[in-house]
Amino acid sequence: MKILVLDDSAVMRKLIARALASVDGPDLEVVEAADGMHALAMIAHHGTSIDLILCDMNMPNVDGLSLLRSLRGSPEFRHIPFVIVTADESGEPAARALREGAAGVIGKPFQPEVIAALIRRRYAHGRRATSGVFKTDTITRMVQTMSRPARQVGTGSAAGPAWAP
Repeated sequence: MKILVLDDSAVMRKLIARALASVDGPDLEVVEAADGMHALAMIAHHGTSIDLILCDMNMPNVDGLSLLRSLRGSPEFRHIPFVIVTADESGEPAARALREGAAGVIGKPFQPEVIAALIRRRYAHGRRATSGVFKTDTITRMVQTMSRPARQVGTGSAAGPAWAP
């Protein structure tokens, strides 16, 4: 599974890549882009082999929403699940992204387990994501459910162990 991680912050790209590296299951290949223009070049190079895009909302040159609109307008690339990663997950820009066709929104800062849960739940056994909207609180609930030992009833924690670089 090939995932395009798009953020103007190199640190954020590395954090997301590390969260993805922690996922057991499908073989993941992470490709990175620093802005929307670079992402368009990566998409042109990798074509339809990209299975998921995790994209920052606010970037120079071409922002996340503009890139989303561009891809949704392309018959060749409109099927690629596009998840917005933003510090303003409950604001109007995130709502606009969902209306424009984003598969979901993940808030910053995020727990690495949130990204890992996205991959495990949406791409189990090599399946592409189904359509639908998910927000950080939904994924956090999935993490809580998955973090419980088998047959144990109670609450889990999405916080898990501290993130260590």
